Amino acid sequence: MKIKKQTFIRRNCQNRSRLFSVMSRKITFCLVLLILPIISATTLFAQGRITINSSVASHVYGNGESPNGAALTSWPASTSGNSVTINQQGVAPGNVVGGHAGGAANVSSTNNSVIVNGGKVIGNVIGGQVDGASVKATNNTLTIRNSATIGGSLMGGNAIAGAGDLITGNTLNLRTCLSVKEVKNFENIRLFLPSNAKKNMTLLAVTNAVDLTDVNVAMLFDDTAPNLMVDDEIRLISKVTGTFTTLTVTLSGFTFEIAVDPLNALNAKVTSAPPFVAPRISGPAEMTIQKGYTETSTNAFTISSAYPVTVTKTAGHELITWNNTDQKLDIAEGLPAGKYPVTLRAANRAGYTQFTFTLKVEAIVYWLEIGQYAGGSVHANVQYIAAEGDTITLAVTPDKGYEMDTIYIHHLNNAKTSVPLKNTEDSLFFIMPAFHINIVAVFKEIRTSIEEPLQANGLKAYVQNGVLYVSGVQAGATLRVYSISGALVATFNPSEGGAYHPLEGAGGGLPLPARGVYLVTDGNRVAKIIN
Repeated sequence: MKIKKQTFIRRNCQNRSRLFSVMSRKITFCLVLLILPIISATTLFAQGRITINSSVASHVYGNGESPNGAALTSWPASTSGNSVTINQQGVAPGNVVGGHAGGAANVSSTNNSVIVNGGKVIGNVIGGQVDGASVKATNNTLTIRNSATIGGSLMGGNAIAGAGDLITGNTLNLRTCLSVKEVKNFENIRLFLPSNAKKNMTLLAVTNAVDLTDVNVAMLFDDTAPNLMVDDEIRLISKVTGTFTTLTVTLSGFTFEIAVDPLNALNAKVTSAPPFVAPRISGPAEMTIQKGYTETSTNAFTISSAYPVTVTKTAGHELITWNNTDQKLDIAEGLPAGKYPVTLRAANRAGYTQFTFTLKVEAIVYWLEIGQYAGGSVHANVQYIAAEGDTITLAVTPDKGYEMDTIYIHHLNNAKTSVPLKNTEDSLFFIMPAFHINIVAVFKEIRTSIEEPLQANGLKAYVQNGVLYVSGVQAGATLRVYSISGALVATFNPSEGGAYHPLEGAGGGLPLPARGVYLVTDGNRVAKIIN
């Protein structure tokens, strides 16, 4: 039959009502979280909270002496709500008891909790322990998970002496594969199949058979659904007793047949399973960081799978690694500028999916300031910005009548810091430094001179760099310079001297005011020059 109800009906000692009736003596089986009522009790001793992270010397009691739960010299008649936690490095050489009560005729130990998160217990793990004439150890919970090792037995309740209820409400939560001597005095046993469950594995191995009479057994998935297929079989408990009728149960799309085999093992066999679907992976497709970055990580990726999935990095730079805990890619320092594709592969039993991520490491860029210059222009093979180490090629174009005089490249904010300019037959270039730069270009005019003697001993005039020089001037003559339009530009009498001396070899020459055609005369002769 399929079990759909999601809660248990708690039995009491007089009227043992059940959720499912299988036979007069029966095992109740379900698939969901147990919701158990808490029975109030008068607590005569303060609640204890004991945590064991290393080796201790003796038995551990939740209501024992702090910090390691050592035994008291005098125990309360009633105790409730105590807890003991054994962590991965914890080692208890004796028993671990959630709460102990004794020293009176009527004693009770209820609502205690023991959690074994790994570690090692040499003796028994007991929820509530009592020592008296009329006793009660009920509503206690044991939770076993991770790689726990237990040398003794698991007991919901235990009586050193006396008779009474040692079962009601006691619950075992088993979240790992475990081997113990005995499991007894539980009303509820909850078996969690791990996500890595495989066919033929044994969840709970026992030396002495577990009596499942009047026990509510629940099978659950601990995390994601396991990689189980039709006809795969899991051994839930290696040896059981008690009348049991085969049940069919449904859980997360799986259907299981629960039955006891000829060796008295309680098994769960898959009779139907949901179709296997390859996992899906999604997340950041790209990320951009700057060269010189410190160690960093991507945002988390999302891995969607109904079954256990393995994610691996199948391609990419060795400084980029998959972090399975955080579901991220970790990026170590040291990658130079460039693009780095990474391939992730998410695989389960059904197949796999690949995802490509690209990391971009950008070089730090710097400005190039290229101005507007009189007499020509300069252009670079990049526009405005470049990275350190880039080769910058310059194209220099003088205006008509001009030629390049010099080019100077310097730090944008410090003209004294220059950048070497390299010149080959084909190009003018420099290597971009790690700072902003300014490019200064100077162009000069191309000066043209014409000598036009008019007589054998005639007047000669020529221009060099915009300065007029004259030779062959007649003695006592006055030298005049006119523009082509007839405007008088300058008059000079060699015998009188002056600020400018145009005679060749005699002075600094006469600077002409502008470019153009000029006429030079000493009265009888004329020379034409072009500036």
